[in-house]
Amino acid sequence: MRPITTASLFALLAVFSSVVHSTEDVKIDLQVHLVQMDTNGQEVFKPARQANPGDILQYKVICRNQGDTLARDVMATLPVPAKELVFVKDKSDLQNLQASMDGSVFGDLPLKKISKTPDGRILTVDADPADYRFLRWSVGDIPAKKSATMYARMRVAPGNNLIAGGQQ
Repeated sequence: MRPITTASLFALLAVFSSVVHSTEDVKIDLQVHLVQMDTNGQEVFKPARQANPGDILQYKVICRNQGDTLARDVMATLPVPAKELVFVKDKSDLQNLQASMDGSVFGDLPLKKISKTPDGRILTVDADPADYRFLRWSVGDIPAKKSATMYARMRVAPGNNLIAGGQQ
């Protein structure tokens, strides 16, 4: 089993921050929580110190405009590590969200791909969310001293676990 460390999850923050498209005044706060159910069937959120294959993580992305002027056309891109995390559509913030399998071509959800059937027919089918490598929100304008918040949920892929501090 390959560990996904909290350090590697938060390393996404560095990449994520570098691909926010707007002014230097927009700062990113990325929080990762483990989504669990309490005894009443209600969702509870705990810091993502440890997660196992199949566990759901919620990324809370806050774009803060710390400047004194309007930040225009803010776009935020979140990388999805291959074979470690799988995008979960349910309860993710889908408004103005697109995905990409290669980081250069983005499209509305669900992404489509071309597939060839055994009898040679070419079909357009929904791409597997496990193939999504990037999520991108078109945040729009953020007024001075205001923020915008988005959510994305990911499932820990088989063969991976999350261990605080990178230790088993």
